Amino acid sequence: MYKISLPRKLQNFKQVLLYKWLKRYGDAVKKDEFVCIVQAGQELFEVQSPVSGVLLEILPGPGSLFDTETPIAILGEKGQDASGILEQYSNQNSATASTRHRKMP
Repeated sequence: MYKISLPRKLQNFKQVLLYKWLKRYGDAVKKDEFVCIVQAGQELFEVQSPVSGVLLEILPGPGSLFDTETPIAILGEKGQDASGILEQYSNQNSATASTRHRKMP
């Protein structure tokens, strides 16, 4: 299992807004596939998954402000139990996402 975190370039912001999830709980996700859109300042960024897997947990919901160091999702294998994962997993099981700039609607 992997905790998915925002890319370092967004960590210059203290908080970002989870604008929209593009994937749902239980969806299969491929490496480099876009999973959500976040707003940082006045700009939107599409967030890509750094690994393939199944979306086991979605942490911030749409419209949520959250610290940029907070993981946004847990990816793993279908059927894995992700309860308590944030407390148990070490940094070696983290994966940092990448983004693509997106124009505001």
